[in-house]
Amino acid sequence: MNEERQQSRVVWILIASTGLLLASALAGGCTAPSARGAAFRSLARSVVEIRAVDGSSGSGFAVGTIESHGRKHVLYATAAHLFDHSPCPTPCKEDFVQILAFGDGNAAATYSGVLLEIAAPAGGDLAVVGELDDVPRPAVRLASAEPEDFEELVTLSNPGTAVRSAATAILSAKGRHRSGEYLLTTTCWHGSSGGLVANLRGEVVGMIVSREAFKGSDGEVVEVDGYCYAEPLPKLRAFLREVVR
Repeated sequence: MNEERQQSRVVWILIASTGLLLASALAGGCTAPSARGAAFRSLARSVVEIRAVDGSSGSGFAVGTIESHGRKHVLYATAAHLFDHSPCPTPCKEDFVQILAFGDGNAAATYSGVLLEIAAPAGGDLAVVGELDDVPRPAVRLASAEPEDFEELVTLSNPGTAVRSAATAILSAKGRHRSGEYLLTTTCWHGSSGGLVANLRGEVVGMIVSREAFKGSDGEVVEVDGYCYAEPLPKLRAFLREVVR
């Protein structure tokens, strides 16, 4: 009789343990999507579309403000290569740009802006645009530390589609590709350049600058879907420290 009770007790312990493990697994499975959604929502209003003078289009995100004549103007980080086709021999400071901000629907509010600063060649594919209109927009927070290899991240951009492009990403490698850029396993589009990369706490850790590409046998450049490069946090932080006071 005692032996039967002991066996019954063991069975119930196993059942209870299995239930706890299942509940934990289910909770864990729900936590990540919830964290991703929270990160997307906290960053959405900071992301805009940037259109250069020649019609080149990319993304940008609010990083701070500058005061001029008693008014505060929002500063946006974006990709410097958007200005490669500037009429100047080199990208002109004070080139005019359009800044398109999308609300909950498909309608976009259009604002005027100017190119204020471009990073030195070794400083990364980085630029800052200033908005001429006095329109408040929340600035992103930069993370205090770089993401780890294989960390789950999120990307957010405005690739000229009248809607925000939000995607999850995995940091496949950092510091081992091209000029120290992060290699992300994620989806990005033409126009995603200048979009932000953030951790699940909603802190920005980098900026999308290009898709993976290689030269085919015919010499043409072929872009690879599913892999993107991003300027790393240290370069982004160093550049913005010089521009955003």
